[in-house]
Amino acid sequence: MRKPEASAAKPEDAGDLLETDDVNALGDAAREKARRLTGDRVYYGRLSSPDETEGYAELRLRDRGIVSEDDANVFVGEPDDEFDAYREVDVPVDVAVVYGDGNLLGRLDAVDDLSADSEVRAVSLVPDGRTTAFTDLKAVAAARLCLDVVGVRVSRAEVGDKLAQTALAYGTNDLGFVDGEGFDPELAAREAGFTPVNRADAGGYGV
Repeated sequence: MRKPEASAAKPEDAGDLLETDDVNALGDAAREKARRLTGDRVYYGRLSSPDETEGYAELRLRDRGIVSEDDANVFVGEPDDEFDAYREVDVPVDVAVVYGDGNLLGRLDAVDDLSADSEVRAVSLVPDGRTTAFTDLKAVAAARLCLDVVGVRVSRAEVGDKLAQTALAYGTNDLGFVDGEGFDPELAAREAGFTPVNRADAGGYGV
């Protein structure tokens, strides 16, 4: 099956992208698109709790009912959040996208639609437990190529730290949320040839 051109990829092209056997070429195209957006920077940060919203605050979407939107810079979704909940806030959102059950195409299309009337800052890709490293990397690249969002990350809790680091070569540019768990995002980024940036220090995906 013909693979769509990277520059023209849309959510409806995800099926073709996921069927290609040339995962390295797919990764090269996805990484180039990520590089155009944030250069060689790879971001990381920590989630805020509802009682500590001073400064730069990234909060769970489920906290939107107890935290003023004035206190939140970003609301971060989880796989069990209702998709329409992202539309209920007026600050940027990080959308959780589950894949592995054959519905990635529909979910990418839904994120694309959401982007038309909400500020989608990033997508967090969460495998459903039925994927391989090969399909994880293809899903990452397809999401990067099909969506016009700045941030793409894969769930380290699900794929592991090593694959999350490898995914930086396939279109991700964010190592997610770190909170004293033994993972060193600065080392992981530098080893992969990127510059680590704390999202709080940069005010999001700034320089």
